[in-house]
Amino acid sequence: MHSIVALCMVASLATLLSAYSSSIQKVDIKQGLLLCLSFFAFVLALGTKEVAVALIPMLAIIGAWFHLKEKKPFYRLPYAIYWIAVSTLSLLYAHKQYLTQKSSIWVESGVFELSFQMLARIPIALLDVFVPISKLIHQENAILWFLLSLGLFGYVLVRFRFDRAVLFGLFAAVCAMLPVLFFQADTWWQPLPSRYPYRAR
Repeated sequence: MHSIVALCMVASLATLLSAYSSSIQKVDIKQGLLLCLSFFAFVLALGTKEVAVALIPMLAIIGAWFHLKEKKPFYRLPYAIYWIAVSTLSLLYAHKQYLTQKSSIWVESGVFELSFQMLARIPIALLDVFVPISKLIHQENAILWFLLSLGLFGYVLVRFRFDRAVLFGLFAAVCAMLPVLFFQADTWWQPLPSRYPYRAR
């Protein structure tokens, strides 16, 4: 299921980017078809696994960039319908998940809990996406790995601050990890289980 939801997420993002990358002079059948495919993949992703909620901010940042920075007109009917549909479905899905999960066994037993401490796992989890370190990190060197990963991604952000592909890639990687980041872990530095990082990859 994890591979299926990852495939649907990539398909939704790729087809939306393709639609926006088309000519801005007019909206043609190709753009409308790409938007339909993006929405269809979005629906499939949400219906496959709850972690697909990470797709919502990824789509939003793509839309915001093209409409605000690239001056793509939002009012054109296919794009307006697409974003109304995505926004409506996102709100309904968020409401449904809230009602379902607030009294679930994962929340009531403390397996899933929002904690600022778990946010410290982000740099280490990101590094583990690119360089598997789960066998190398332990209690004695966890701080060193944390500082190394923090410095590395800080450098990347500064060095590639004008590279949209790199910035979006890091943003997407963080979004992909956030839904599972707050599951109970033995330590604050523990990398994510192997079934999760590939969505960020």
